[in-house]
Amino acid sequence: MRILCLHGAGTNSRIFEIQTAAIRYELGDSHVYDFVEGTFPAEMYPGVELIAWKDEPMYAYFDEHSPDTGFAAYHYLEQHLHNEGPYDGVIAFSQAGTMVLTYLIHLAKQRPGVEMPFKFAIIMSITHPPLDYEALQEGRVACIDLQSDTGIVPIPTAHIWGSLDEAANNVAMSNNVCKADVKWVYVHGQGHEVPGAGAKHDVTRTVNIIRRAVDSAANQ
Repeated sequence: MRILCLHGAGTNSRIFEIQTAAIRYELGDSHVYDFVEGTFPAEMYPGVELIAWKDEPMYAYFDEHSPDTGFAAYHYLEQHLHNEGPYDGVIAFSQAGTMVLTYLIHLAKQRPGVEMPFKFAIIMSITHPPLDYEALQEGRVACIDLQSDTGIVPIPTAHIWGSLDEAANNVAMSNNVCKADVKWVYVHGQGHEVPGAGAKHDVTRTVNIIRRAVDSAANQ
């Protein structure tokens, strides 16, 4: 399967390749991964300096306080999907997870029954609830109504975050926007990070629920 990979704010695609290496190894060789860089320059996320090159540029997909950059990010995503797609799935970390869920909710609301751009989505360490796409179009940053949008994302999803990740735990219920019977959740024992080689048990559990989402998508 062909999978789009979107890094967190304050990192870049090369670093996300390193962060996801253990998970991708366990998933096997049957997948192709396309790592796409953010376009908005950002300060390095704390801790990333351990694997960053000297003076390596860091990026985000949008400035969370700027509706204009947020709306531009979705235009950029749509262009990429049109030019480089199709993709079977997406792996999105942190800010990118918010972006992907926001976009999928928007599509589900605007065109009920329309084919989604992904067959499955892997959302890691989301730190902000999905945004109201229409509000971004109007120049406002606002969260969606989680209760009214429960189960609106129809594709299989896997949601992974750390028990020590305060931001992710604060918005954990955001995954309720995804259809319950094709949604899997794993909370690992780390912080705001992708489970890596040093946490073998967490990698195994993460890969197990990713496979459930992938297999469910393949059988639909």
